[in-house]
Amino acid sequence: MRLLILRVAAIAAPQGGNPALIRDAINRRVPAMGFLRRAAEARQPVVIQATNRPRKRVNSNPVGGLAMGSLMTACSPRLARGLFPAAAVALVLAAPATASADDARQVAATLCAACHAENGNSVIPNFPKLAGQPASYLAKQLDDFRSGKRKSDSMAPVLASVKARDFAALAAHFSAQKPAPGKVQDAALAAAGEQLYRKGNEATGVPGCAGCHLADGSGDEKTPRVAGQHQAYAIAEMMKFKTGARANDRRRAMRVLAELMTEAEIRAVAEYMAGL
Repeated sequence: MRLLILRVAAIAAPQGGNPALIRDAINRRVPAMGFLRRAAEARQPVVIQATNRPRKRVNSNPVGGLAMGSLMTACSPRLARGLFPAAAVALVLAAPATASADDARQVAATLCAACHAENGNSVIPNFPKLAGQPASYLAKQLDDFRSGKRKSDSMAPVLASVKARDFAALAAHFSAQKPAPGKVQDAALAAAGEQLYRKGNEATGVPGCAGCHLADGSGDEKTPRVAGQHQAYAIAEMMKFKTGARANDRRRAMRVLAELMTEAEIRAVAEYMAGL
C-alpha cells in the first residue's frame, strides 16, 4: 500500500468550521482511528499507525490550545480521499494547553512569591525584582535555568514543577506588574556609578550601560530592566559574569564588559541603577 504524507497547514472544516465534526466523522468512518478523537479530547500528542506500516509521530506545534500545522499522518491515497474529501480539510488535534493568565498568577502566588513576591517586587535583596522585566527576557532566563545554561541552586528545584510551555505566561505575568522603585543607600557612590552607567570608562574600554539597558534602565526584549533593581543582586550577577560563573549572556556581552570593570565600579553602577 503506497503511503501518502498529509501535511496540515491550517484549520479548515467543511461543516461550519467545527473541528469536533471532523473528529466525529473520522471516528465514524474509520473506527480504527478513533484514538485520534480521544487523543484530541485528552489534549495529548498522538502516535498514528497506518495499516501494516511503521508508526509515525505527530509533531504538533501548539498555538493557543490547538496544533496548527506540522501534523502528519500516514495513510493510503484511497483512505486519505475518504477521510479528507474536498481538498483542503484539515484534521485538528488539541495539543497540550498552555498556561492561562490565571494559571500564571497561581504559579506566581504559590511557587514564586516566597522569593520574588507575587507581584514580582521582591523585598529580599538577594532575589531580583521581576516586575516590569521584558517578558521575552524573563522567558529566556527560565529556559536557561531549566536547561542548565544558567546555574541556580534555588531556581532549579522550583522550575522542576513548572512545565516549559508555561514559561511564556509566567513571564508575561511578571512583566505586566508595576515595578516598585529602588532606594539609593550611598549618594556619593551612586554619583560615580552614574558616570559609568551613562558614559562608561574610556580609559579601560568599558562602554556605558545605557547603550543596552537604555538611559532609564528599562531594558528591552533582549536586555533586562535594571532600574530599581536590588544592589546586592545586581552586584552578585555582575561578579558572576566577571568570573565566568554565569555564561548565558548573548554573544558574551556581559562577560566581556564585566571583565573590564573593577569590583568598585560594579558596586557604583549597581548603586546608581537602584535609584533609576
